[in-house]
Amino acid sequence: MTAHTTSDRGRRIVAVYPYHDEDGSLLFEVVRFEPKGFAQRRPDGNGGHSWGLNGQRRVPYGLPEVLAAPADALVFVAEGEKDVHTLRALGLTATCNPGGAGKWQPDFNMHFAGRDVVVLADNDGPGLAHADSVARNLHQVAHRVRLVWLPGPEKSDVSDWLDAGHSVDELLAVVAQTPDYEPPMESSGDAPTNVIEFRGSEAPVTKSAAVRLVEVLPDDAVLFHAPDGTEYTVVTVNGHRETLKIKSAAFRKYLARLLYLTEGKAPSSQALHDAVNLICAQALYDGHEQEVYLRTAPREGGGFWLDLCDPTWSAIEVTSHGWRVVENPPVRFRRASGMLALPVPQRGGTLDELDEFVNVRSADDRLLLRTIISSYMRPTGPYVVLALHGEHGACKSSAAKVIRLLIDPSSTLLSRAPRDEHNLFIAANNGWIVNFDNLSRLDTWLSDALCCLATGGGLRTRELYSDDTERIFSAMRPVILNGIEACITRGDLADRAVTIYLGQPERRQKESEFWRRFSASQPRILGGLLDAAVGGLRQVQAGVTVEHLPRMADFCEWGIAVEVSLGFEPSSFLTAYTKNHTDNNSLALESSPVASAIMALMTTNTMWSGTATELLEKLAPLAGEATRQKGWPADGARLRKALPRVMPNLREAGIHIHVGDREGKSGRRVIRIERVQSVQNTVSTVSSASESGAEAAGSPQPAEIPSALPSAVNASKHEPTDSTDSADGRKQPLSPAFAGVTKPKPVSRQEDF
Repeated sequence: MTAHTTSDRGRRIVAVYPYHDEDGSLLFEVVRFEPKGFAQRRPDGNGGHSWGLNGQRRVPYGLPEVLAAPADALVFVAEGEKDVHTLRALGLTATCNPGGAGKWQPDFNMHFAGRDVVVLADNDGPGLAHADSVARNLHQVAHRVRLVWLPGPEKSDVSDWLDAGHSVDELLAVVAQTPDYEPPMESSGDAPTNVIEFRGSEAPVTKSAAVRLVEVLPDDAVLFHAPDGTEYTVVTVNGHRETLKIKSAAFRKYLARLLYLTEGKAPSSQALHDAVNLICAQALYDGHEQEVYLRTAPREGGGFWLDLCDPTWSAIEVTSHGWRVVENPPVRFRRASGMLALPVPQRGGTLDELDEFVNVRSADDRLLLRTIISSYMRPTGPYVVLALHGEHGACKSSAAKVIRLLIDPSSTLLSRAPRDEHNLFIAANNGWIVNFDNLSRLDTWLSDALCCLATGGGLRTRELYSDDTERIFSAMRPVILNGIEACITRGDLADRAVTIYLGQPERRQKESEFWRRFSASQPRILGGLLDAAVGGLRQVQAGVTVEHLPRMADFCEWGIAVEVSLGFEPSSFLTAYTKNHTDNNSLALESSPVASAIMALMTTNTMWSGTATELLEKLAPLAGEATRQKGWPADGARLRKALPRVMPNLREAGIHIHVGDREGKSGRRVIRIERVQSVQNTVSTVSSASESGAEAAGSPQPAEIPSALPSAVNASKHEPTDSTDSADGRKQPLSPAFAGVTKPKPVSRQEDF
């Protein structure tokens, strides 16, 4: 070591530590500055030096001395160069790695083959972790490895321990008492073993604040991890059990409070950080694996749990036998920032009260809305995307707030559309329902991402403040959108959506009065929803058979099961859903310039075939100004790529497209388009498992629904109407398509446990 008092790079150099290779040639130097700081420099070949290592080979400090030491000599590995010089002054062989804690390289191991090594840990979390890493590495090659921790004030090291009055003989005595280091099994996650604490007669052992924080954790605290590796603990607070994410502000405050109650002082931020890291390691490697849920969770044996999010951490248990509020439920719920409590539901409530706060315009929309809300309580999807539309003053935002307050209250009930997938991930991670307000359009990326959220899929986003760490979010979430214009125009999202049109309220009222009335009705409406869910679960348990399932089959099955409990006639759900789906499909076709042009082409043709380039030439005159829009394909190749997105919607409108394989030497790929005269829409047959097999076998077959081909020139209106009312106001019977639908057996609205 060379001491300096001159200035270098604007700071005062207090020490220079040279690193030499096996032959004693200088490789680089570590420079220590005052105020405390370190930098590396290397010889530049001209008698000077250049800052930075720039790929220079790294070796342990004092490597020639280590190699020259007797084969039976102890070799001490400390954390820094200052400690190495302290040990050398006592006649011991010592070394360290450049860069400090966490910078040991496997290339260093070969220099310690067959040696008796003592690894000295600094008195803090990173120091012990570094020492354990060094010991793990050297355990593979050294004859013997021992890991020694010398207690003292936090962040103290062997130099501080010796300065406190301990001697080299005491140090050697500690080493002699230390058993050989044995790394823990990879799957056990145990803390480093065989680490000895020195206990002198005059110097009491002082545990670090991090260790004391870990020790104040109660014995009944449960440490576990979720399947994605996130660490949690279950602790008792005021007589109830709470599930806390260990790397959260709530758990840090809980831990700090325990230390204050035990020792009467607050821990430092570093001590909390180190303790949390250690507890996370215990939860990840020693704890069991268990799923953690947000707001709703499946119940073993059927049914589900709905988290009240109240201060006692109670939840509502919902089964086919009834519902009840349970304290300390067996499932684990997490609480995201901003989540608010549901009211305690009241029995005997009715869903008719919901109509006072949501201005639905038809009986079909009323049925679909109630079905969607009840499905949003269930922990398993897929979930339809609810699109609320209406003119100015139709209370679309209020309706979206009402729906969320019934299932997933939050301090932020509505939010604007996210700017990117990262913000969408944050919204989905911090709430059960994703609720976007006042939309005029959906970007392509957002439409695709909402498809993933609604029916299940993964969103990948870069971990904040990292370059290569990726966070993967895989889940299904209910999604609510509202706006004046119909913003769902892409076919894949339209297939997953239900559009509800809201009308003007009969009378205007002050917002404070509106929410006062809703708060009074909310417990009864929630009770009515739970009663309906019980009836739906009972019908599912009895058996609901749906043949020829439509898109969003799981939602349709639930709609069929719950329609009677919601107060509607059997088979009315499929009628309403089919009509709504047809309207969404028509809107998707009208919104696509390619689909509209193909529909116009096929109004005068029953069959067309040709290449993509030839098709584009045919479509361009029919599209008119649409050819200048952003979505219009520039050439045949782009048109061929655009076809799969509109083919399902066109097929429902009676236009079938087939893209053939390449033909002949020229490699022509022929596209064939056919217009079907009548569209065969087979509606599902529904039967209850409680019915006899003879009755089910004797039910008539589903009828066919003829569908007129939509016109690409004269767009159809999508204003909703009551599906059971004719143009002159007279009631009409159900569609012939439902003549073969067997009514499910009615179930009672509520049965207490």
